[in-house]
Amino acid sequence: MESFVDRHELSDVVNIADPDNEVWERFGVFGQPTWVFVNGETGETTTRFGALGQQGIQAVFESGGFA
Repeated sequence: MESFVDRHELSDVVNIADPDNEVWERFGVFGQPTWVFVNGETGETTTRFGALGQQGIQAVFESGGFA
């Protein structure tokens, strides 16, 4: 997993090893790439499937995308 994170320059975001699929099941993830944004204050989540890139990630935050 470390080589994947390094290769794709993903060290600035939390990456979770999930060998038993517990996290996938909790957040309804069925494939990669999947982004799950968790509001640290409310615990609300929003999930986006597919590649987002920097602009896509920024758009989630700008839209308040935790609804």
